[in-house]
Amino acid sequence: MNQTIKPSLPHHHAVHQSVAVINETEAARLVTSAALLGRRDVLIIQHQGEHYSLRQTRAGKLILTK
Repeated sequence: MNQTIKPSLPHHHAVHQSVAVINETEAARLVTSAALLGRRDVLIIQHQGEHYSLRQTRAGKLILTK
């Protein structure tokens, strides 16, 4: 999956990253946070026209915010 983040978003750069899917079934698929985030601490997710931030904290926890 290659996703491009629009450069018009503040403080974010365009990202081209292939995401490794570990296990995929009809019910769900498993993707590691490392595959999603790479070396960054934030991932912008576009969902139904809205942007969400998936952020990894210093403690290694994940926070999803709108």
